This record gives sequence, C-alpha cells and structure tokens, in this order.
Amino acid sequence: MNRLVVFCCLLCIPFMSKAQFTISPKVGVNYLWVGERPQGLDLTGAEKGWQAGVDLRLGRRFYFQPGVYYVNTGTSIASIEDLKNIKTGKASFIKIPVNVGYKLVNTGIFKLRIHGGGAASKILAVKEGGDMSMADFNTWSYGANFGAGIDILLFSVDANYELGLTDLYATQVGSKPSMLSLSVGLKF
Repeated sequence: MNRLVVFCCLLCIPFMSKAQFTISPKVGVNYLWVGERPQGLDLTGAEKGWQAGVDLRLGRRFYFQPGVYYVNTGTSIASIEDLKNIKTGKASFIKIPVNVGYKLVNTGIFKLRIHGGGAASKILAVKEGGDMSMADFNTWSYGANFGAGIDILLFSVDANYELGLTDLYATQVGSKPSMLSLSVGLKF
C-alpha cells in the first residue's frame, strides 16, 4: 500500500507546478450495502459508518483528485443456506480514491463540481466483540465511484457513490459493496 501512496504522490508533482493546487480535509457519514444494490435513496438495509481523510485537487476547470480516507463502517454476512447464521461486526478500511473531475460552475466564491474514477480499499481491522474476523474479508476490494460537490469560499460539501467491482467478503460470492458517502470539509 505504501508504494501505491508514493506512486500517487509522485504522479501529482507535474500537476502541482503548473496547476491550481487545493488540499481538502473532510469528515462525513457513509452508508454501506453489501450484495443487492439499493433502489433510489432508500437507506433500508444499509450499515451506517463514518470516514475522515483528505483529497488533493490539481487543476483549474478540469482536475485530477487523488485522496486517502480512513473508513469505519458496520457490516454483516448472512448465510443463504441458514438465515440464523448471521455474522455482524464493525470494520475499518483505508480507501484510496483516484478521480478526475470538472467544475461546472467555477466562480471566485462558488464552485459546482462533478467527478468520477476508481477506488481501492484495504481492510485494516475488524472490531472485537462482533462475530466477524479479518479472515471473512478480502484484503483488497475495488470500486468505481462518481459524485458531485460544491465549494463555497473555503468550505466543501461532497456526495459520492461507490459501486463495488469486486467482492468484499472472502467466502461469499456476490458480496460487492455499494457505498454512499456525504462529507463536509475545508479547502486550502
């Protein structure tokens, strides 16, 4: 993972010398679904969690946006064969999104942005006290994400949706995660 972070940082160096550079620390809430995708904005069946991290935005109207986040969320596995066999727990991940974006509105005090790209997530820990363990998870999971955000002066608000491309659980086929996250932050 350290090599990936170093690679992303080195990739950013050429952009920093010629482009607008913004650092945006953020915190927020997330809703995780595993398996069946949610319909609309229905939060039924979602596990609620939180995240904190930082994004870099490199560019003016078009921009490159790598980031790194600590994500904590609830999770559960239900066995199809035996509905009484349900495992629950809290898991934490390091998430590394890499997006490209476009500022639809780009004024001095207000910006409306859209972005999309990919994200890699690495399991860090499973909280003790639940039925789940690290062995229940794949070490890495990958997803495609898209979102929108607004900047007003030095404040930033973002909404992102990540569509899992790989299974989250090591022993359960079809456990692709979907995550909706809402974040607020500052931009420097």
